Amino acid sequence: MKIAILTSGTLPVPAVKGGAVENLTDFYLEYNEERKLHDMTVYSVYDPKVSESPLLGGEKTHFHYVRDRALGYRVRRYLFRYSCRSAGHNHYTAFFLQEIAAHVRRQKYDCIIVENRPAFILPLSKVTDARLVLHLHNDFLNSSTPRCQEILDACDSVITVSDYIKRRVLTVNSMCPYVTTVYNGIDLDRFRKPDRDSMRRALHFDKDDFVLLFSGRLVPEKGIKELVEAMTLIGDGRIKLLVLGGKSYGNDDTEDNFIGELKRLAEAVPGRIVFTGFVGYEQVPRYLSAADVCVAPSVWDEPLGISVIEGMAASLPVIATRSGGIPEEVTPQCSILLDRSPAAQAVARGGRAAKPNLPQQIADAAVYLFGHPEKRQAMAGVSARRAKLFGKRAYAENFLNALQQ
Repeated sequence: MKIAILTSGTLPVPAVKGGAVENLTDFYLEYNEERKLHDMTVYSVYDPKVSESPLLGGEKTHFHYVRDRALGYRVRRYLFRYSCRSAGHNHYTAFFLQEIAAHVRRQKYDCIIVENRPAFILPLSKVTDARLVLHLHNDFLNSSTPRCQEILDACDSVITVSDYIKRRVLTVNSMCPYVTTVYNGIDLDRFRKPDRDSMRRALHFDKDDFVLLFSGRLVPEKGIKELVEAMTLIGDGRIKLLVLGGKSYGNDDTEDNFIGELKRLAEAVPGRIVFTGFVGYEQVPRYLSAADVCVAPSVWDEPLGISVIEGMAASLPVIATRSGGIPEEVTPQCSILLDRSPAAQAVARGGRAAKPNLPQQIADAAVYLFGHPEKRQAMAGVSARRAKLFGKRAYAENFLNALQQ
């Protein structure tokens, strides 16, 4: 097939500046190039670093770049912004689509993959007869989405990253037959245990310390505040926390009020919480090697938590909330799942009204795993085996199979 891939229009592909969606696109591009399956053209914003990627020399992989930093592009985008004012309109991504639409129309593709932008579907349906496949990474298409039924009807296929996101799409039309789940994948080889002791020394952890690890952006919905509060409830000073990440993806390292609040809370347990700030993806496995448990205490519905898969790939037991797609990633043999719903808490307490105390639940789970090393070791083994389901090769193969079906 002759396939176009429309990226989100914010980060470049190849994924030289990171981004979960962009890394996943790289994975199926690499697999397709290796197997010589389809002719693929990627539409992406430009970054000078893309020239360093071996994908640019591929036989089956082509790139059409929009130079969004060029003066002419920025002027046209500025004018576009004031020509189409509408509620909730993202003029950056809408203008990216407008800039590439003419090229897409001329190429006569068999299939167009739209990465995580439902808003692209209706404009594309007016300029092409190609099959439109929406690859949905977030909860962006549901019964509350404007023109949701029209968007779903215009798609030939919707591929979601979890059954949770699939269920959200089906709120538009519960009988829709062409919504399929393909779980995300990671490069498992990166997460084979490096030298644990040297990384612990670098982070000033003692040999006997029990290290919880949080990996992700430091924003309220990730539950990091509840995790720091949990640390203040744990009396044993050997239990420590490694917080891996900053407020964004490395584009802005300044601390906001929320991070300041986290660090003030951490002062209640001096020397027990280490904040690394943003860490490049290449370095993440080294930090995971220093940990004993991965904690993903999300207080929103995660579409599919990549940090959970990374933790399992590093052979770590998981403490996580029962949020979004997270229960699809783990099993009871490798994780402790915590309920964050007031209704669930009320049922657990015999029907009495209750406000969920997530920090206490996290603290109890951490103390339990600390006190049961044999249980922890068994969970670690299950995590390592479970992670194999989420390898990048399996992901790419499943994605391209779903595309053909």
